[in-house]
Amino acid sequence: MFLSIDESFNSKKMVLGGIVSPISSIPKYEKHFAALRIEKKIFGEVKWTNIDQYSKRYTEFLDIFLNDPNSTYHSICYSQNAKKYHAAYTLIRTVTWKIENYCRRRNDFSLLKEPFYVLFDNDEEKGRIGTKEIKKIKEGDRNFKIPLDFCNQGASHVIGHLQLTDLLTGAISYRVNNLTPNKNQKLIIDHIIKKNEGIDLNFSADKLPGLYEYKIQMFNPDNKIHQNK
Repeated sequence: MFLSIDESFNSKKMVLGGIVSPISSIPKYEKHFAALRIEKKIFGEVKWTNIDQYSKRYTEFLDIFLNDPNSTYHSICYSQNAKKYHAAYTLIRTVTWKIENYCRRRNDFSLLKEPFYVLFDNDEEKGRIGTKEIKKIKEGDRNFKIPLDFCNQGASHVIGHLQLTDLLTGAISYRVNNLTPNKNQKLIIDHIIKKNEGIDLNFSADKLPGLYEYKIQMFNPDNKIHQNK
């Protein structure tokens, strides 16, 4: 599996989020993303803070993820006083627990033998520090059984999968922090909620969901909003 992680850190409640997809899906994502760039004539970075009058076009980029049944989004909320890399490890570990549970229910453990690739949206120096810290935490977790590997730090303006992660994380951060979006950002949020079966982006389940139980999954320990699918 492949997990791209991005962070929204300009609010009281920080959000770390990531899209997890089968490794085989990544070339398809990038091909589709590149084709849309050409069709829509958008070659700048597709990210939350760049949303402008072309927001309707951004929804078509988001649909690459929202229409893909094999990809899900996972995020956690943490305070500014928390250690970032502990939060990042918690996100990674949460996703791997979901994968482990998914394999047990299917009685198929092939996914547990495949490498779990993680890609951060960071520069190289921060990336090296982050992966070193996360590996150190992992070493103390004897129950972590999936092979974990880190990709070279990604530039989100190049990698489509990472840009979609940025869009979703930004939207969720706005909802979690009760920020007021402008009309273009609101269009994006409304589109995601509509495609997410009407479930709001600040919904946090009261138990660990299954890997594919919700399209968009988050955990906010300070504010759980219980809602049945």
